[in-house]
Amino acid sequence: MAYPTTSGRGDAVVQVDFGSGLVNWAGTDNFTLSFNNDISKKRVGDTGDWSLPVITIKDVAAQDITGNMTATFAAAFHKDTSDWALNKKLLPVRISFPNAATGEVSAYDGNAFISSLEIGNIGTTDGEKLSENITLEFSGAFSTTVAP
Repeated sequence: MAYPTTSGRGDAVVQVDFGSGLVNWAGTDNFTLSFNNDISKKRVGDTGDWSLPVITIKDVAAQDITGNMTATFAAAFHKDTSDWALNKKLLPVRISFPNAATGEVSAYDGNAFISSLEIGNIGTTDGEKLSENITLEFSGAFSTTVAP
């Protein structure tokens, strides 16, 4: 029996270009990348034999790519992340897989807005660190790089 190769921390890295090149986005506890295909549907019937059942023809109308991150508040990136959200900037983001085997996807690249930035645990009395929940909305084409 063969067991699958699994991945963990460090096998995927989220990077953002805040203006001086891609840097690892510090504080990330969990990042979820979602690809959602909007499917258009049209019911059609046979034009020659109306006794045949109506069928549904489907096609991909658009693709929506989002990212959701939970993080421990990282003071080093607070200014950049706040600026990104508050000034409605579209910034380059890369999700890289540094240990990708030959022929596997080693990076996804796209440009994203922050659609939601939540800072939590403000005023905590139990010693917890500040937290962040961030939702990214990618705009335009998303590219992939394959490991050589």
